[in-house]
Amino acid sequence: MHTVDKAKTGTITSLLMHVRTGDSQALDRLFGYVYDDLRDMARRLIASKARPWPAQESTALVNAACERLLEGEKLDAQNRRHFFFLLSRAMQDVLVEQARSDLAVQRGGRHRCVPLLEFGTETDSAQYGVLDVQKALEEFQKHDSEAAETVMLRFFGGRSIRET
Repeated sequence: MHTVDKAKTGTITSLLMHVRTGDSQALDRLFGYVYDDLRDMARRLIASKARPWPAQESTALVNAACERLLEGEKLDAQNRRHFFFLLSRAMQDVLVEQARSDLAVQRGGRHRCVPLLEFGTETDSAQYGVLDVQKALEEFQKHDSEAAETVMLRFFGGRSIRET
């Protein structure tokens, strides 16, 4: 687990403040500063899935999450915790979209014919597992949004109890 580095926390929050004020270079500095942390988050999230993922996919997941987060809007994270929550949520959303795509109707969806010996393979369980986790998180969010954010930060973002 990560430990809280107060200097790093202050730097990230300071960079986020500069990003919110429109400093275009601050965004590049911010992502350069936290990129290794984001790749660690992605590796942990990918490792938690039953489906095997190539090592380079953590970089692809980080890039897709960053694109999603910055798409059409400027970054509006209030502090380090909020920033990592937004990114862990974006990573989870990317994985959910991928699972849904893999199960899409044009590819057979859940109603495809599967030989009995193939049913329950790691790939099937990972695809359904991601969607089940997403559905459970959406339900949990309705009942306790703060606790749902904590789950996202702890299990998908790899943050420590102290950080969350």
